[in-house]
Amino acid sequence: MTKVERTLLNLLVRLLRFTIKSSAVLYLLALVAYLVLRGVFGDRLFMGVINSFAHLLFLPLILALPLLALLRSRWSLLGLVMLIVAGTWFGPYFLPKFHTAATGNTLKVVTFNVWRENTQLSELETWLRSIDADVILIQEYPRQFPTTTVRNLQDVYPYWFTQQWVLGNIILSKYPFIESQNFDPARANGVNQQRAVIDWHGQPIAIYNVHLSTPMWKVRGQRSRFYIRTILGYDDSIRNHEIASLIPILQAERLPYIIAGDFNLSDHSVTYNQLAAFLGDTYREAGIGMGKSWPRPNDASSRLLRLLPPLIRIDYIWHSAQWRAVDASQGPYLGSDHLAVVGVLTLN
Repeated sequence: MTKVERTLLNLLVRLLRFTIKSSAVLYLLALVAYLVLRGVFGDRLFMGVINSFAHLLFLPLILALPLLALLRSRWSLLGLVMLIVAGTWFGPYFLPKFHTAATGNTLKVVTFNVWRENTQLSELETWLRSIDADVILIQEYPRQFPTTTVRNLQDVYPYWFTQQWVLGNIILSKYPFIESQNFDPARANGVNQQRAVIDWHGQPIAIYNVHLSTPMWKVRGQRSRFYIRTILGYDDSIRNHEIASLIPILQAERLPYIIAGDFNLSDHSVTYNQLAAFLGDTYREAGIGMGKSWPRPNDASSRLLRLLPPLIRIDYIWHSAQWRAVDASQGPYLGSDHLAVVGVLTLN
């Protein structure tokens, strides 16, 4: 190798080291800036959509930290701090949950946004029979769902409460209804939720089935893909108003209650804490992993998108303080852009 060639090679190596180090350092500084902005703004301004995908922001640490360590850079200390932050924040999701066995009756609940264009209703019916839940909460059902799937399941779920409009909700129950009603917590946009009281082994319990508004406003190009419009046109003001309107209703509820459904709310968002402050999150208490439920690319998605796993969790089974979560899991792919959530609870 000639002297010129060695010089060029050294320049290339130095340039590569500089590029790698600079990129890693800029990434770490961006992470610090994100944490500061999250603390200052919460979900306000542009932070809402970023917070929803907060866990993804820390993934490059897997590459950045070892590279900085190999380069013997002092910035690797900041990388270690960010790794501790990530481990403290997301690590508990993957820790085993130890619960004492339920001594009384258990209530198994399923919540599922079926998707109004779902074509796998026969597979869904088979799965619902096999899961043997006590109460099933359905959101956004196809038009034919009440006259096909619901009717076919009457031998198992003789009691049901159906909303008769597009994007409506349905509650299926093995136990009789004491009362049932639709209500609009926000009293503004006409989006009705469901509340039912069922007689569960002689104990009245309240069941709330909700589907909160998508945090999205219209952007140019109405034919834009839904996911792109959701990010570019992110606006959570209506959904946040619905949450703020729901909270006093739930706090005034005197019966043991379950509230489940599609909240269109990431558990990494700051707004999530408003509900977690007084409700139990069944999956976080009894499930393993992050429980990401959306977007699960469905049959209408491209083949490339179908290879991707869900990115965030927006489907929940919350419970009041009288309940204790025993188990939580997710359902299989059943033709929707959501995954079902299964929870088992017992009264304290």
